[in-house]
Amino acid sequence: MNTGAQGPHRQAELRRFRTACFEAARRTGARVDSLDLPGVVRSFEAASITSPTGSVVTLHHTDRPIVAFTGTPPVAGRPVSDFMDSPPYADVFKAYGFQVLTPAVLNTPVVALDLTELTPIEPTDLRYWRPDVLGDVLFNWWD
Repeated sequence: MNTGAQGPHRQAELRRFRTACFEAARRTGARVDSLDLPGVVRSFEAASITSPTGSVVTLHHTDRPIVAFTGTPPVAGRPVSDFMDSPPYADVFKAYGFQVLTPAVLNTPVVALDLTELTPIEPTDLRYWRPDVLGDVLFNWWD
């Protein structure tokens, strides 16, 4: 699911995600504690945004303009869990052109998904890794 592309489009997408993170923090009086960009094989970047009410990790898919939120920082090699409803700043990501996914969508079983538009490598990944839900397909550590 991660093409590893690092061309101009990919760099622009990373800048847009970073900008949206800092704008979301600014608008809500929060701060970006960490901006965890790719360095290991995975399909997402993560940014921890902390406000007086707590920390939320914003996940951004590396190949698609998709974001999701979790209360638990990702642990290398483990499925991302604890998807949560959108925090108050989620509209900032929508304004920057990102699709915000809900826990209900992310917890959709893979067997219930329409997989007709997969790239040629993705069916192989799904057979090998056997993800349970859409969140596992989108936010993973697959090589």
